[in-house]
Amino acid sequence: MSDKMREALLAAKKIGANPHGYTGTSVLVAEALIGQAAHAAALPPGFVAVPVEPTDEMVEAGISAASLNGAEGTDEQLRGDVTGAYAAMIAARPDKQP
Repeated sequence: MSDKMREALLAAKKIGANPHGYTGTSVLVAEALIGQAAHAAALPPGFVAVPVEPTDEMVEAGISAASLNGAEGTDEQLRGDVTGAYAAMIAARPDKQP
């Protein structure tokens, strides 16, 4: 996150905390933006953040892709295969520590 961005977000937080301003919402928005920017800055180029457990939408997309590639089985079997493959990929992720 750039210094200018950090300063702007901290200023928004300070204004939100002012008893003459909007307290709760401004502070929450500023904190969320600071957290998101810090998290995004922590990811190396070419990386994206994904949940440890796949969402239903992710599993459905995996089942669709597997079916298009000729995978066969019941929805339950394919769901288990996709979920297992996702868990294996998460476990094999590269160490992102410098």
